Amino acid sequence: MTPPEPYLPSPRRRLTPVRLLVAAVAVLGLGWGGYALLARRSAAPPPPPPAAPTHVMEGLSLNEIQDGAKRWVLEADRARYLQDRREIEVTGIRLEFYGEGGRVIRLNCREGRVDMATRALTLAGEVEVSDGDLTVTTGLIRYLPQERLLLAPEEVTLTTPRLRVTGRELSIFVAHRRLVLKEHRVTEVRDMEGWRL
Repeated sequence: MTPPEPYLPSPRRRLTPVRLLVAAVAVLGLGWGGYALLARRSAAPPPPPPAAPTHVMEGLSLNEIQDGAKRWVLEADRARYLQDRREIEVTGIRLEFYGEGGRVIRLNCREGRVDMATRALTLAGEVEVSDGDLTVTTGLIRYLPQERLLLAPEEVTLTTPRLRVTGRELSIFVAHRRLVLKEHRVTEVRDMEGWRL
């Protein structure tokens, strides 16, 4: 019987610069791969595309009737119904508001929005309102259906055959023949015989 071989420890491996470099590259590669994997998973999803209109129409006619009385009639050249916002965007607008005694206030503008939930209107782009000899021009008007009120928060010009008034923040009460101009700027009187202004 041969005696067992004595236990000899395996020779120790030396850390050479090449081995250190290989180990460092391996650690960096694993770290970079883990970071890229986590970053890809935690990235926010891209935002949803803007809501597409449900319907696009050439020509539109809307009426508001309350308690059997016609409140307004809107005609538009084009319309887009945005279902997620429950709004109709309209262009080429002609509107008629009906007041006491069959009085009609007419409005023309380039574009606007109809809120289907509240029936409020936002009208913009060279807005012109006329009632008989009175013409109001402004850039923006909002219609509040509960108050039956047209609000013009920007610069306005009121013109009649004899007067021209400019200011800001005009309220037109549709149901009654009443105007309120909060900020008066200038009043010009025209066609006064014998007077030079």
